[in-house]
Amino acid sequence: TQAQDILLWPADIGWITGLVWNVYGLLIMGASAVIYDGALDFPNSNRIWQMLSAYNATIFGISPTAARIFKKNNVEPLKLFSLDTIKNIPTTGEPLDEDSWWWLYEKVGNKKIPIMNLSRGTEIGGAMLSVFPGMKLKPSTVGIPIPGMDLDVIDDNQKSIRGKNGYLVIKSPWPAMTRGLLNDDKRYLETYWSKFNKIWFHGDYVYVDDDNLWYMKGRTDDVINVSGHRMSTAEIEHTVISHKKISDAAAIAIPDDVTGESIIVFFVSNDKSEIILNLEVSNYISEKIGKVAKPKFVFQLSDLPKTRTGKIMRRLLKSKLLGTESGDLSSLENPHVLDEIQKLG
Repeated sequence: TQAQDILLWPADIGWITGLVWNVYGLLIMGASAVIYDGALDFPNSNRIWQMLSAYNATIFGISPTAARIFKKNNVEPLKLFSLDTIKNIPTTGEPLDEDSWWWLYEKVGNKKIPIMNLSRGTEIGGAMLSVFPGMKLKPSTVGIPIPGMDLDVIDDNQKSIRGKNGYLVIKSPWPAMTRGLLNDDKRYLETYWSKFNKIWFHGDYVYVDDDNLWYMKGRTDDVINVSGHRMSTAEIEHTVISHKKISDAAAIAIPDDVTGESIIVFFVSNDKSEIILNLEVSNYISEKIGKVAKPKFVFQLSDLPKTRTGKIMRRLLKSKLLGTESGDLSSLENPHVLDEIQKLG
């Protein structure tokens, strides 16, 4: 970031993206940010593109969920707005599927602007992995470890691995390292230091390819274990979204007396007035991934519970379906969806 840069990155101010990169990080660099209130598509679906164009933003940040929504709605901003001032497009928050990567690259970046996919964490104090300007681009990659981060991919035996999914760990201290949780040292140690010996466990599955490029495969707590078969919720969701009639999806796990866990899928259709047979979606998943991935239940909703920046709140899907405590709802953008979910249970 340079002093002449203008950033537009819709993000809640309570998250690292909103606070560090939209506020004091930019101010430290002498740059500017476009700050606005409300949803991505209100009062109309062109709001983001209008602001990018009007304020001549040079950096456009977007979540993978938001990118998927725009892609599914066949949004082509370059046909209506000039986005020539944009010089890079960062994205983070969850794994970025290849279809959404290509949409960003072609329909927003005009096949010229690098997609700066990165992985960061609030407890990290910044980014861990990132695509850098000038480096080789591959769809969905989060690039390489940033300077100062001693990262590795390991298996259950704490052995370094490449070419297959493993655990993301940090083997040495870093400048912005979280040293504890307020009044809860026990939780801090259990969360980050209990799984492996003297290594920070971040809770992500990652993969490193033959070019030493890294890929995020989802959270380890977002893995569903059905009869001993471990599946990433991200893989299931990306499969559902690839259905031509579906615009958005979320997968969760619920306890099952026979299989250990069962898969539950929620989806939103492209045309919200269209009813899609749950069996059609269930069979589609089985065909694409395998019978072991067939959901126990499939539910169609008018929308998924999301934050104002478009991130799916999967914990609310689970808590409302099971009738358990929902916790903090302050960042929920569309509370009316909770009533739909509760009726399903």
